[in-house]
Amino acid sequence: MDADIDLVIVDEIFTMHGMLIADKLYKEKGIPYAIFGTSHLIPDWHAFTLALGHNPVLNPLHGSYIPTNTGEFFDPSSFTHRLRNVIDSGREVSRQEYVFRNHRSPTNFEHETFCVHNFMKKASLYFRESLDRHRVVPVSADWRPAGAHCSKRTPPVLTGELKEFVEDPNSNGTIYIAFGTIIDFGTCPESIFNAFFETLNELPDYRIVMAMRTMKNRTLPHLKNHVKIVPWAPQPSILTHNKTRLFLTHGGLKSVKEALCTETPVLVMPIFAEQGVSATLALKYGFGRALNKLMFSKNDFLRELREFVDSAKPEVPGKYKSPQNVATRSNCA
Repeated sequence: MDADIDLVIVDEIFTMHGMLIADKLYKEKGIPYAIFGTSHLIPDWHAFTLALGHNPVLNPLHGSYIPTNTGEFFDPSSFTHRLRNVIDSGREVSRQEYVFRNHRSPTNFEHETFCVHNFMKKASLYFRESLDRHRVVPVSADWRPAGAHCSKRTPPVLTGELKEFVEDPNSNGTIYIAFGTIIDFGTCPESIFNAFFETLNELPDYRIVMAMRTMKNRTLPHLKNHVKIVPWAPQPSILTHNKTRLFLTHGGLKSVKEALCTETPVLVMPIFAEQGVSATLALKYGFGRALNKLMFSKNDFLRELREFVDSAKPEVPGKYKSPQNVATRSNCA
């Protein structure tokens, strides 16, 4: 509290202590703060707090709506879809204050008067990562979406063992798999765990790179030589490689942005939070397909993978819109 600070920038998610410190500095010393949102997780609630009306009917907004298959995507002409979006929006707005006040324990920081609504309103600037969803929404001088663009920097080229692996002359292409740093395959249901890795063994014509955290409660099954499991992967470098055919992802905002910016088709299997929105956007704009974790099976998984990578071969006409076109429309080019 005694440090010489001119501005505080705080995340909106998982940063309760940061909000409390920023609020205290503002109240006691008048130090301004900005809020940087790194996901689509609670945009409606913030818009509501700042008196910016975002229509929850016209576009998919919430991660709770997960497509059951590739053929199902948000349709604004469907009453059921519109109703579900409105209900989810109402839940989000009504629950956030309770969640912040009761489950993140401001009182543990001896900050009895903290109010997250007031904290949002008094921020000098609120901006968040976003994708352009092609919908008309109000903005204000102190509330701006950001991030609907691609970096002009070229990712480093692959080197070493990974380069040798993906450039195997016997490979028809690379399937890259990453579910972020939070997802733990050691805790998923046994049936899904077995079906997932059995399916990977069924694709010897491709090279599969999967980045995943180390499991504490399970060991990996036997995987054939065309499958490579790594604790970390240079994702942009893999996605820009000319042999990469598909990105299987949980649908995190940053992964979807990187897929768009590298023009890589996606197969999205949402797990929680905003990831359902990513799946519906991929379906709506034609740059990806979707899997439902609650209806996951080996046959469905293998069918989706084969249909996707086969259509992505250069000699076969593509069935899907180019991610480049979507990126261009989203100011991502």
